[in-house]
Amino acid sequence: MCLKNTSKYLIFIFLALSFSWFHRVLGVETIDKKKPEYGTFKFSGSIRERIELWDWYQPGKSVSPRGNNYMFNGSIIKLNGLYENKNTQGFVEFAIPSLIGLPHQAIAPPPQGLLGLGGNYRAFNSGNWASFFLKQAYFKQKVKENGTIKLGRFEFSDGLEVLTGDPTLDALKKMRIGERLIGNFGFTHIGRSFDGFEAMFDKPTLNATVFGAFPTQGVFDLQGWKDLHDVRVLYTGLTKEDRAMTQEGRLFYIFYNDARNDPTLVKTDNRPLPTRLLDKKDLFIHTIGSHYIKKVGPFDFLGWGAIQLGKWGLQDHFAYAWDTELGFKPPKIPFKPWVRIGTTQGSGDNNPINGSHTTFFQILPTPRQYARFPFFNMMNLRDYFIQLILKPHDKITTRLDYHILDLAQSKDLWYAGGGAFRNNIFGYSGAPSNGSTDLANFLDLSLDYAINPKTNFTFYFGHSLGQNVIRDIYKGSRRGSYFYWEITRKF
Repeated sequence: MCLKNTSKYLIFIFLALSFSWFHRVLGVETIDKKKPEYGTFKFSGSIRERIELWDWYQPGKSVSPRGNNYMFNGSIIKLNGLYENKNTQGFVEFAIPSLIGLPHQAIAPPPQGLLGLGGNYRAFNSGNWASFFLKQAYFKQKVKENGTIKLGRFEFSDGLEVLTGDPTLDALKKMRIGERLIGNFGFTHIGRSFDGFEAMFDKPTLNATVFGAFPTQGVFDLQGWKDLHDVRVLYTGLTKEDRAMTQEGRLFYIFYNDARNDPTLVKTDNRPLPTRLLDKKDLFIHTIGSHYIKKVGPFDFLGWGAIQLGKWGLQDHFAYAWDTELGFKPPKIPFKPWVRIGTTQGSGDNNPINGSHTTFFQILPTPRQYARFPFFNMMNLRDYFIQLILKPHDKITTRLDYHILDLAQSKDLWYAGGGAFRNNIFGYSGAPSNGSTDLANFLDLSLDYAINPKTNFTFYFGHSLGQNVIRDIYKGSRRGSYFYWEITRKF
């Protein structure tokens, strides 16, 4: 469907609808907090609208003027039904994503490639602008007193199997631990689900979870019905917290197998292209890791780490990643400031021809959780950051981050992406470093306004100043910006 003559009109309609919601919901709403009665049905849903403005690094003369500068609208409507009785739960959810006004020229020759996420959506949808597919459909059964088993299509986020009940610890889990390696990529307008099973044993201070599944197609591709049955992931996690809710630890193991055999699929790594074209062997990646979070008075500490070993096609694979963070939240101060500092490192590969692959592999994450201006992930990366969170009002949260980004190895690539989402697309992109490690410095700001329990408004702005790696690739300008505003309404 051609959008050339209709995109501005449709964006206007979406804007008008969003503002009409503001007028309808500025008053206080209440949610029925009573637990649903056994043996009942419940129908609900949500709609999320986002206007995105991109000013990607300027390629120079390789693309049409302003091909890196554009605006588009993305939305997703979810409609679901829940059946629940004493021991059983059944859930079905359908998704209707749409993409209006995608850029036509947000692509450049390698190594510049796609110029922002608008270019990704355009490249993988062949002119389609909307779809309808089954997002979730699962059956959940209680097993004895503390166990459950879930079968079907559902969403899963590693590290978020259970929450502590403490606001500080749970905020850290949602913001800095969850979905690092397995996530639903919910920031995109299509997202990801999993077809498989989840078995859980859950007691007040101990949770054990086993999850095995195939990821679904989606993320940037509107066609979300199919699963990627040649991509397999198995997760086991053991989470322990104390009764005082001041600390929590988790041990986990993930097995990942990518056996996709599409003849056009090419692995993304730092080997020469002819070598990669000949490597059609599977990926077998074993990941062992843990996290630990602790709260001591106004201070909080977070540690996360993982080691990987296995086979990267024809190469042996050994890699690692870690994250350490310290926070300070002084009590009884206006705006409730929360200052945090930290550093993250994902290993890189310093020799592309020695038969060993040592770049950390992020599996199937939600990378935007940790790269809010999503031009990087945690593969071959060092990230040094400082963060300030303020709450000027109970309904308003602001966050300001500053990051210094360096590549871990100058002979490896600058990676971006979040894992497999089509049979013929590896899921990660890589651009050459040209012998440098200085990637970028960037500053971003967000504001979240919980208008009422069912409606939330978000504003985000990020600005990046590219360093040597980016400057050597983008000859026009090494500055990049990303802005959006978004409204989410549940019903």
